[in-house]
This record gives sequence, C-alpha cells and structure tokens, in this order.
Amino acid sequence: MAKEFHDGRTAEVGDGRRLLFILNITYPVLEHFLGEVFFFLFFFLECVRVGSEHLHHIYPYELFTYSFRLLWFSVSFFFF
Repeated sequence: MAKEFHDGRTAEVGDGRRLLFILNITYPVLEHFLGEVFFFLFFFLECVRVGSEHLHHIYPYELFTYSFRLLWFSVSFFFF
C-alpha cells in the first residue's frame, strides 16, 4: 500500500520499518568492530611507547608478535 505525500511523492508503508530493522542489526556490529580496531591501534601504539621508553630500542619482530596475538584474539572474539 503506497502513501502519497502532498508534493506527489509516494512511499511504501513498510519502508521505514525495514530501514530501522537494518540499522538495528548493523549498528551494534559496526560499533563492536570499530571498538576492536581502536583497541588494536591503542595497543600497538602503547607497545611502541613502552618499548622506546624502557628499552631504548624495539625490535620489529616483537611488535609483530604482540600485534599479531592481539589481532588474532580480536578476530576470534569477534567472529566466534
């Protein structure tokens, strides 16, 4: 059933409910994913800061190892 507006446009009655249903599903998933991404970036920068302050040098393989572990945890937590 179509609804007609005063300017001649028409819209289906269920369109707004369908959009709200899609947003209710996608928004929490997107919010969780962005939280994981920002947490990963924060952890990576924290590794660089701690390594540069306390070790006066930081090895690339250490950053890769810690970052890969956190990324693996984040991905497994997000999907499983």
